Amino acid sequence: MNSPPIKTQIALVQKRILAEPGFLDPPSILAAYRTLGFLVEPEPTAATVTESLLEAMRSGQPYSVIRIGDSEAAMLAHGDNPSLASLEHFAVSRSVAIHSTLTDVDTATAMMLGDWMHRSIEAANVVGVLGLWRPVGTDSHTFAARMEKDPRGMLGQWYGAIKPLEMATKGLLDGKLIASAHLYFGIITRIQVLLRAAKSVLLITSHEGLAARMLRLNPQIHIHTIVANKPSAENVASPSRFLEEVRDQLPPRLTGTLCLVGSGPWAEIYCTWVKERGGIAVDVGSGMDLLMGRVTRPVHRRIEAAMEGRFEIRA
Repeated sequence: MNSPPIKTQIALVQKRILAEPGFLDPPSILAAYRTLGFLVEPEPTAATVTESLLEAMRSGQPYSVIRIGDSEAAMLAHGDNPSLASLEHFAVSRSVAIHSTLTDVDTATAMMLGDWMHRSIEAANVVGVLGLWRPVGTDSHTFAARMEKDPRGMLGQWYGAIKPLEMATKGLLDGKLIASAHLYFGIITRIQVLLRAAKSVLLITSHEGLAARMLRLNPQIHIHTIVANKPSAENVASPSRFLEEVRDQLPPRLTGTLCLVGSGPWAEIYCTWVKERGGIAVDVGSGMDLLMGRVTRPVHRRIEAAMEGRFEIRA
């Protein structure tokens, strides 16, 4: 059965957004998780996630901290709603294009990416989700209207709030700490504490100069970098190929190693592989830019001002 035209599908999502404005209200999202019995840390700059990483390093426990942003949510939800099939596929294709050189993906690839996102969530100890915290408030009418200009981003933002909560309701997130998807702010403001506690550090990032920056501040730390640039069109056409290029560079044993990952939606998969090898992995996302002294997103400026510039690794 063919799905409705894209414009019709956008209108269907807009209708649901207007019917369920609570998903845009952080206190409502927080209350929903807590009602289900979850431990939740909604503040992006809080120490809670850092403390959990420190405990994992002390105990030698394999650990994974992932974040479900708009791209990850689009992949996670692909195929869930037949009436939105074309819109969901568009969101995945555009998300892949942002983080690679490929402009489109086939259905099998999109489903594979969704499966990997589910596996990453299943393996994670901490799951960062959208909706618990917002840098600026938004009403449902404004949010719904933005669907027309940015259907990929807004669908991902919407799914990023509702899909993890649906999984939580089904018991699929039991035992996990739920945090804000912006948890990386709390990580990078305490990066020196983490570096001092780590036996070794592995960076998976496109920032080749980050290790040198860290070593200037912490010369006793052993740091290894796996450079993870945007995959080429040739490689991303076979997702397992470019992902496995990084996997094949991972040491077989990573017990006690702190792994900081900044690689778009691929970070969730890399974090899972690091944990499988005994490591402690955290998706730092665009926090890698801030560690390099680069403000690359509007939310960075808001948080940086609130934190009075307290990012510990700066030029």
